[in-house]
Amino acid sequence: MPSMNRHQFLAEFVYGVEKYFDVGGIQASWAKGSKPAHRFWGDEDDRIEIPSSSDDHTTSDFAVSPDEKLVAVCGGLLISVYDIATKECHTQFRCPDESFPKLRFHDLARGDGGFCLIVATSDRPAMNNKLVIVELDNNGQMLTDQVNILVTPNLIDESLAPIVSRVNCVYVTPNTVPRPLLDEVRAKYTRALEHLQAKLLFESFEQIDGRFSGSQASSKDGRLLLYTINNHTIQRVSRAADGLPKIIVYDFVKKCQMQILSGHEDSVTWTAFSPDDSHIASASWDGTYRIFDTVTGECKHIIGPIGGQCTSGAWSPDSKHVVVCGSGRRTEEDTGTVESYSMVAVFSTATGKEVARFWHEDPKSRPGQVAWSSRNEIALTRRYDTDTWIWNPFEDRITSSLSLKVENPMMRAYVSPGKVAWARDGKLLILMCGDGTVEVWDRDANVKWTFQKPLGLDTKRFGQSFTWLEQHRMLMILNGDGYLRFYKLD
Repeated sequence: MPSMNRHQFLAEFVYGVEKYFDVGGIQASWAKGSKPAHRFWGDEDDRIEIPSSSDDHTTSDFAVSPDEKLVAVCGGLLISVYDIATKECHTQFRCPDESFPKLRFHDLARGDGGFCLIVATSDRPAMNNKLVIVELDNNGQMLTDQVNILVTPNLIDESLAPIVSRVNCVYVTPNTVPRPLLDEVRAKYTRALEHLQAKLLFESFEQIDGRFSGSQASSKDGRLLLYTINNHTIQRVSRAADGLPKIIVYDFVKKCQMQILSGHEDSVTWTAFSPDDSHIASASWDGTYRIFDTVTGECKHIIGPIGGQCTSGAWSPDSKHVVVCGSGRRTEEDTGTVESYSMVAVFSTATGKEVARFWHEDPKSRPGQVAWSSRNEIALTRRYDTDTWIWNPFEDRITSSLSLKVENPMMRAYVSPGKVAWARDGKLLILMCGDGTVEVWDRDANVKWTFQKPLGLDTKRFGQSFTWLEQHRMLMILNGDGYLRFYKLD
């Protein structure tokens, strides 16, 4: 029976667009500038090759400092901090072996002008989640001299010398250890020291028990931090009430928990502060969404249960509404049959009542990515789907859409966009497709840019993403071939 995996998809997929975003029925044209609007990887304006710990850890992630001065990027277990303007590396350190790091800069700068980089780690399979606080100075350099105290060539050679000498005396003739064997021993010894050094380094940092589970983890002023604890599914193992997932509102200044938000009975999949910090919204696999008061911790509204799983959401820029996404099940009154359905709906923060719902021609399709612009338009995708829609919920109409071209149906599961985002006050819509190609649409000028993955290039790393750098007027893209690329839109 025919099948498809990610590597086969990347090797065989021919990228194409069936229908592009339009204004008034006129599809976007290519943007005019000093560089072509359609470029492939390798024709970027600048790039950083991401150092990686090894091929055994293929995850990648990045985070940008609030002032857009620094970018921290991880390749496997190795984290590097660069100056965005100069592309110089100012700090590099390694995570412990069991980590699967995710990065975030905290929005609250340190008192002396430095930064706090939060490294979210997960000790699998035990899932002992930690948020590790790494303090950096204003130039992105780590405020400790413990980064490389064990793994230096001289120290490694000196410590191995007595062992090599002993082996030469006892086992080897003529008096020389075979080079391949010595190289293998040295590599394994270095690896063990790297792990020990990383463990000791991380033990010296401030740590918080918990994990990130949302899109907006910091309050606007940076004082409050949002994370979850006990955030594991109960679908396989039931747990007592005190072991159920909880959302923590952490005061980053006082270093204490300000609120513990309870109520969800299964994994929390999304949390976010409202733009004005007055409320916190959450989604959970228990089939409910909740809206909490940030100050009191009171649960103001419970949306659902929808009979299935709630996955994600996004706040409106004015904090008055929230769009939520999930997959539910309902029973037909006439036949009694149970059918699945997809939900993308907007609810009022004040009343908790539904305001609008996006209706898809396939009610069983699963929601994907969602982003709300300052112009009250919502960009949304569906998993295993080739379309991206722009929806005005208050007029309940589709204002534009994009359709990718997929000739092999088995590739639909891989091609759907993995991220959508608005930039420049709703002027730019940016989306990353499943192969790593990025589309940018300027809806005011109705022009487009495409930054495309070359045909047949396999990407070994996971975690592709992008961000718009407003101060630099530049798009930064993390690609799966191990590069952080920069593109100017002129």
